[in-house]
Amino acid sequence: MYFSGQPEPTGAIQCAIQYKPGSEDGDLIALFAHAIRALVAVVYKARTTDVVSGRPDANRWTSEFLLGYAILTVNEARSLLLLLGGGLNRHARIHGRSLWEHELHARRLVEEETNGLALKLRDAYAFEARVFGNLTDADPNAVERSIAHAIGVDDSALIRGDQERRVFGGDGRAAMKDEASPDKRYAGTVKWMGQVAHGSVLAINEIANATNGAKNDTFERAALDDRGDSLLWYCLWPLLRFVELVDERFDTGMPDFLSREQIVERANSINGRLSIVTAEQEAKAVQTLAEHARLKK
Repeated sequence: MYFSGQPEPTGAIQCAIQYKPGSEDGDLIALFAHAIRALVAVVYKARTTDVVSGRPDANRWTSEFLLGYAILTVNEARSLLLLLGGGLNRHARIHGRSLWEHELHARRLVEEETNGLALKLRDAYAFEARVFGNLTDADPNAVERSIAHAIGVDDSALIRGDQERRVFGGDGRAAMKDEASPDKRYAGTVKWMGQVAHGSVLAINEIANATNGAKNDTFERAALDDRGDSLLWYCLWPLLRFVELVDERFDTGMPDFLSREQIVERANSINGRLSIVTAEQEAKAVQTLAEHARLKK
């Protein structure tokens, strides 16, 4: 797996960030698109960096996985914008869940580099490839060749690995146990954002309430909610976290007009107008994060 050490791009970067005005705030939509462009810029710069030569394995694999998750994040964010523009707000939420999940995994890989978390994730590829191969009756020799190629070894039999979910400490809530307010994070970024896509009974009730009494607009009312601004706001922060992680690790030297600080300043100005998060809520969140950081020391 190589995301780094790639050639310099020639010409314009091909990454269309498409959206059309919907029921959401126009300034917030534009800012979210701007944050995607910032992440695209740092990823392209980072991809030309050599993280292999003379680097310890843990360092190299942490960098490779960070770039892999960042690329996934760009396209999840693009998908979220497209669905919001099409009035499919409830179905856009699942992409917000992916943004937060990718942020959690990438940040933990960076924070736990010295503990070899990235090496465990690398070896998890062997475990997961064999499981998937067995389920699909794939040629075992072909599976082993793919493992050797992905991990960069001659003898894949030496790599056993473990389940990917166990590498990160379990599924969902278990993987978030060391986060600040883990229950709230799980409820907001996993359960709520995933319930429509996964057909939860909570989602069925939500759609029943939305479509009750509808005539010609049943499907529009089933798809559109009034939480688009909140979704964009809360999903802006994992995007910016990725910008920060990639920029710091690869020293991309991103231009000022794409800086995280400027995006945050614009976001705060928009929130002041829309009141998505109140001053009291923000103060409580800051206090919680500060206390969590103190306890981790």
